[in-house]
Amino acid sequence: MSAPLPSLENLLFPYIEVAAFMVGTNLYLLRRIFPRPVPSPTLATVVLVVGLFVVGLGFWGAVIYSVFDPGDASTVAVFLAANSMMAVAGAWLIAVFLRAEEHRVSPTGWLWPGTIALLLVGNELLMGSAFVLAIGGPAQYGGNGALALVSDGVGSVWFFGAMFATMVALLLLLPLPRPERTVLVGFSFTSVVGPWVATDPLPAAVGMTAVMGAVLLLLTRELRGAPSAQYVRTAIGILVGFGVMGLGELLALANSPVLGRTFPFALATLLVMGGEVAILARWAFGLAPREPVPSPGTDPVKNPAGSSPEAGAAVPS
Repeated sequence: MSAPLPSLENLLFPYIEVAAFMVGTNLYLLRRIFPRPVPSPTLATVVLVVGLFVVGLGFWGAVIYSVFDPGDASTVAVFLAANSMMAVAGAWLIAVFLRAEEHRVSPTGWLWPGTIALLLVGNELLMGSAFVLAIGGPAQYGGNGALALVSDGVGSVWFFGAMFATMVALLLLLPLPRPERTVLVGFSFTSVVGPWVATDPLPAAVGMTAVMGAVLLLLTRELRGAPSAQYVRTAIGILVGFGVMGLGELLALANSPVLGRTFPFALATLLVMGGEVAILARWAFGLAPREPVPSPGTDPVKNPAGSSPEAGAAVPS
């Protein structure tokens, strides 16, 4: 794997601009799902946002294909992936025709939170892999190098930097209590150390220990009082996350001939970050007001339930 920080020439154009645009787009889509105050989104909104995330996956997949096999076919694939946004618009219109705007997402299910987490982390993963491939060249990933490419993509500054910016912004967006927000932002700083785990294990271990120590100190201080049940659950989740990432770092240090140096920590990172996004999304949906969505053409004050008794029912997941 190459150095965690690319040269200044590779950072400036076009990669850092594209990465910033990607993070901004993801945050805009998340803002559509988690507006403030935080009502549970309508099913039509979730269909639109999930569809756009899927378009992002297809686009980055096409970019990777174009780097591996430059030519007319791969160029057309990139344009087709970008133009597939029209299909998303069509899916949203069909959802509207089926009265999806009259139904909110279930505040207790895991289907939509898990889907959003998978798509968000997947987009960042493919972006990081595409940048690593474009900067380092496809020669080193020929044959059966897909696993190595994914591992290097997760271990790159592009993935960790994008996830750090996205997670911190998401934590500031959601109306979390201050103690939970503080420790979760601290936990996000593991992403700052992440790019060095595979290339410079010793400094990375020192940095990771410092981050863990600071977060554990915050946890201990709050747990000495009378923490809420939500804070206790948050603390348990952070400890589990530290455990998973610590195990991945140890396996990376072992440099197993089977697993290699980059794959264990990459897998641990994907599990922890995906789990954190899913838990935060489900928690945000759980804050949803239980009032139904008014049907179109009705007065939400006089007839909040609309003209249909089942209007606004939560969609089971």
